[in-house]
Amino acid sequence: MVFAEVDAFSINVMKGIILRHIRWWLDQPILLADGTLSIGYTYPNLIMAENYNSPGSPYWGLKAFLILALDQDHLFWKAEEQSLPRLKQTLLQRSAHLTICRQDEVGHVLAFNSGHHSTNEHTHTSAKYEKFVYSNHFGFSVPRAEWGLGQGAFDSMLAVSERDNLYRVKRKSEEWVLEENYIYTKWKPWDDVVIKTWLVVGAPWHLRIHVINSNRDIDVADGGFALGKPFEPYGEEQITIEESRNEVLAKTTLGWSGIKHLSGNGHTTLVHPHSNTNVINSRTVIPTAIAQCGKGYSMFINAVYGEPKSTEDSWEEVPVVETKENVIFVYSARREKLLFELDVSSHLL
Repeated sequence: MVFAEVDAFSINVMKGIILRHIRWWLDQPILLADGTLSIGYTYPNLIMAENYNSPGSPYWGLKAFLILALDQDHLFWKAEEQSLPRLKQTLLQRSAHLTICRQDEVGHVLAFNSGHHSTNEHTHTSAKYEKFVYSNHFGFSVPRAEWGLGQGAFDSMLAVSERDNLYRVKRKSEEWVLEENYIYTKWKPWDDVVIKTWLVVGAPWHLRIHVINSNRDIDVADGGFALGKPFEPYGEEQITIEESRNEVLAKTTLGWSGIKHLSGNGHTTLVHPHSNTNVINSRTVIPTAIAQCGKGYSMFINAVYGEPKSTEDSWEEVPVVETKENVIFVYSARREKLLFELDVSSHLL
């Protein structure tokens, strides 16, 4: 943008964006032994690669060095770096099908996603374009193989199986609604299974309400954020786990990730995905809520938590859910504010 003379921010802010970007990437293990850039994201990883990738693909990253084409007397070279100005905590981007939530105090940015009407042939399309939410800190995961939750690495997704350990996820959305405080989507893993999901956006907590109309007996698994395990070359990764039947919290030096099951028809577990499924951390854990749903209608409600730097206080600040007849009310942790209200009557027809 500096080279194109597009003044989205001041030259000082733009310089800060560019140089922080370069410094962050230089801190990642992205180089191969011969010094060339690897295919992957923050580490060499062919599992997440696309069919069109080649050894030359990573060099698109050199676009950041277009600043070297600026004249030597350009203002960019004289400007002092500045931080980003304070941006809106929540921002709806309808054209991008996203609602952005920011936690500036911990540097966490979340993109809540409605998905898309169409799909394509690219590798891992569901993982890359259809998850409920994407995080700059936790990244996202792609499946390693087709068998079970560990190989599937279903973070920030609802995975569905016919009780045969082979899971399907959302490939495209048939309907969606985006508002600043929630996102609604409708999708079908099979023609005779309809899933409607409401995401009540927020950070560090967000809520997922799934209404499932199924003509099959199915298993469902709602994955939270994939938390990285710190790399320990000569020992076991250090991870603290707190769990009961309806909640699980994982803690490492890389953050906290947890989930609380609220609808009472399932339980929680900690999934250990296969290595190299996450684009940021090569080994992760995914707090997950699971349930069995019979034929007919089922409700599956979970609160999902993710913090780069956390405290016990924020883990206890889970939203409160109340159901009166067919109306669901979602309140802030101390019931100070009504966050969302949903009458599911029309969705049970």
